[in-house]
Amino acid sequence: MKIVKHIGVSTICAVLLLGCGGSVTDIYNNIIGKEEIKIQKLSIPTSMTERATTAITASLLNTVESNTSTYEAVWSVSEGEVEDKNSLTTRYTAPSIDTQRSVQVSLSVCLKGKKICDAKSGEIIIVPGSIDNSPPMIHGISISGTELLEKGELPISAIVTDSDGDELLYLWSAKEGTFEDHSALSTTYRAPEVFGEDKVDTLTLLVSDSKSTTSHSIFVTILDDSNVGQNTRPVIEQISHPKDVHASDNIALSALAYDLDGDALTYFWSVDKGTINNIKSSDILYTPPTLIDSSTNVAFSLTVCDSKNLCTNRDNIYMTIYNDDTQIA
Repeated sequence: MKIVKHIGVSTICAVLLLGCGGSVTDIYNNIIGKEEIKIQKLSIPTSMTERATTAITASLLNTVESNTSTYEAVWSVSEGEVEDKNSLTTRYTAPSIDTQRSVQVSLSVCLKGKKICDAKSGEIIIVPGSIDNSPPMIHGISISGTELLEKGELPISAIVTDSDGDELLYLWSAKEGTFEDHSALSTTYRAPEVFGEDKVDTLTLLVSDSKSTTSHSIFVTILDDSNVGQNTRPVIEQISHPKDVHASDNIALSALAYDLDGDALTYFWSVDKGTINNIKSSDILYTPPTLIDSSTNVAFSLTVCDSKNLCTNRDNIYMTIYNDDTQIA
């Protein structure tokens, strides 16, 4: 008789048809991995002041995240209050305390009607004290357009400040679509598939400093591609930029792009260090960060979108910045 090593409980149940809980179909799906759900990231602050309110969120590895009818989410906390215990993005209010303590935060997500689940937990340190704080401010959300094709992508970013200099937590959410990175200040929105009719989605950014939370929402229209007709992506023909520059130089970058359909184009630049004076122009001026070392490498990216928000991306545009005392070879 052949012995199979490392056999799982689900396999034993399926083979012997014992009552281990769940139907044969549920057990079969667990064995072959036909369906699964997984919490990719739990975003919670590491510490906060008593009675303060902050945003907490989670992102799912499974595509069911864009369709809340397919899963059930439940938040639980050892102390304090969760505003909406069944939403992936919600608000948590810390309890009133006399001494510092730890609060356990847990999230469980299951596929509806199935015994297929995942769970993650984390810890928030609650410290006593009064809330003397200025909330973060969202000055605006920058987006290349308000319409895009179904299953299309849209770069999006926000301008945010905090007068207290607090560390900020960024949380993006959408009623229909998803985001490449829920917790990044600049990210990419991914539209869902729509069936036969256009749909409006609400995109919301929550910004928290662990003491208070600010939110701002915008609306985008997702176009059913059967109503739009054929469309081609823009072509980025050339990007002109210096490779090695001094920090005090006037640093300019330019892009040459065209669209075979003759659509008007919009540009969206981003950089990992320093600032760009006009991120929505084909020609930009770049201001590097203050250099601590003799040189630093920076990486730019460019997204060019047509009027239907079909986009082309160009990453890995590199430049080396030297301080003025360093000679460039």
